[in-house]
Amino acid sequence: DMPLASNLVLSAGIASSKTDGAKRVTGYSVGAAYLLSKRTTVYGGYYADNGDAPATIESRLGFGIKHTF
Repeated sequence: DMPLASNLVLSAGIASSKTDGAKRVTGYSVGAAYLLSKRTTVYGGYYADNGDAPATIESRLGFGIKHTF
């Protein structure tokens, strides 16, 4: 996590795993969280990995809003 401003945080990550008899899968992610107020945050992220099949890239995109009561 890297704060870019008092209300904006950028996150990044990398993970790798290998199970017996399978190829190594490596995933990369990036996300951001923006504080709209003291109790409300908007966030989003993107994840991609090299998948199980050759020459395949699997990816996911997500976003949301969180409000604490």
